[in-house]
Amino acid sequence: VARIIRTMDGQAKREQRIRTEAEATLAEHLARLDASPDSLESVMEQLEDLERGARLTSDAVATPIYAAGLLQALLEVGKVEDAINLFGNLIRRRSQTNEAIVRCGTVLEEYLQKNYDDQSDYSTLEPLLQKFTGIIGHLIVVEAINVRQSIRLLRMYRRAGERNGALKIAETLSADVAATLAYIERVEYTLEQLDVALYFRELVLAEIIVNRIKEKTLKATTAAVYRKGDLDLGVRLSLAQRRYYIARYLIALGDKRMDALCEAAWAAASTYLAVLDRPELNKDSQLSNDDLMKCSTLLSTAAVAGLLAGFSKVSGVVKQMRVSTLYAENIFYCTRAHRCVSSLIHPFAKSIFRSPLHPWQKIEEDFKEGRVCPATAYIPLPQDLAYDASNLKQDTYTAKIELFSPSLFSSVHESVCSDYEAMTDTEIELTWGLCKSSYIEEFVAQIMRFYNNTTIDNLAQLVGCDPIDVELALVNYDGYLAIDRPQRTIQMSKPLSNNEQLSQWLEHTRKAVINIAKISQLLEMDIRLS
Repeated sequence: VARIIRTMDGQAKREQRIRTEAEATLAEHLARLDASPDSLESVMEQLEDLERGARLTSDAVATPIYAAGLLQALLEVGKVEDAINLFGNLIRRRSQTNEAIVRCGTVLEEYLQKNYDDQSDYSTLEPLLQKFTGIIGHLIVVEAINVRQSIRLLRMYRRAGERNGALKIAETLSADVAATLAYIERVEYTLEQLDVALYFRELVLAEIIVNRIKEKTLKATTAAVYRKGDLDLGVRLSLAQRRYYIARYLIALGDKRMDALCEAAWAAASTYLAVLDRPELNKDSQLSNDDLMKCSTLLSTAAVAGLLAGFSKVSGVVKQMRVSTLYAENIFYCTRAHRCVSSLIHPFAKSIFRSPLHPWQKIEEDFKEGRVCPATAYIPLPQDLAYDASNLKQDTYTAKIELFSPSLFSSVHESVCSDYEAMTDTEIELTWGLCKSSYIEEFVAQIMRFYNNTTIDNLAQLVGCDPIDVELALVNYDGYLAIDRPQRTIQMSKPLSNNEQLSQWLEHTRKAVINIAKISQLLEMDIRLS
């Protein structure tokens, strides 16, 4: 063991000596080049000889230093494109070590980051980044550098409105599987790709990208980080989780898939509510006014989307909504930490969850009270408003339902998506008609549980709508119905066949005989005891 330790110690000292000599030699050549830029050719020749000698003798310590020195010499005189081309030539040499490739890539990355601005130097930087990422895109050893520089190029394309370039990177860059990056970095870079797909309204691509992030892994990692007490990383993961759910929400909103919209809106709203439930993250236990309005808007939209999807289809989410008490008519029935959010939920969304169900006329009044239709009636919450119980008045400020108005999440939907945000009165009326039909169907389904037979007019009176609306709702009823239109009667219990009636009679007879026998035994026991 002592001999092995001495050998290792000697090897380390030897490597340190080689590293010191190589760095000193490189510094000497770079200093000469700095003093006389015209000496570039001679400096490059000497550095190439040093790099070749170190590489051919398999010197793993000096080779990366001299290889990176070649690039530094070119960068010293401003020949960035030549340095990138030389880097490509170094990579093509099979005898080049991975450490040398990583060191050269790091030199180029730091130079591009330090000497170029993304906005003012766009025309110069864009072709350099494109060439640089094209060279290293297939190399696993520098995948972290490739991801960082590709994301930088992605941001530049988005800012400049270069649709094709941005979407190509969003589609092809595999930031989610870059093993040399930390998990939080992989998630954040993937979310940037997702934002670009949403920005350019490519919903199919956005759904492909959002599926690269595993929801269970993200939630489990966030919970584990909080358990370890790393609050800074926990906050980053929580924000990433929020962006993930909001992206899913925007995809479902664009596709008008109500079940997915309900689930994503509730999950996104839960990330805001978690801030109120975690005093260690938020000392005041409050959200900003902007976040407060976004949370209540998500909750309002989730309720209406659940109604349109059918409560039975999203029963798990609807159950969580009811248990949360956020939709209580009186905010004081809600958890104290959540009252600020509950106060701003749209009245129509709250009416949907009231029990017993209200007649349709009352629901319509609640919808009009929110002043969301037309969309221009929405009044934003002032930034200087303190949201205590006395200042939050439902008839003054209310969240909006994004099925009837433009999206509040304008950080994604900017000028490119202005056409998508504009909603016509026809679209609003159509969605409103679907809400009406869905609510009546839900009401009728609840009533059917207490009736074997009734009339269409009686149902219309109970629901508070026209008989024709009830007839339309009965078309989508899942259970058994027999409608006699001339008599306007409805039979909800299916008539039994002869065999079913006989089986039912035999079953009742069997139970009666058993009960008679039990009574006889009890009487006999009573007689004996007496």
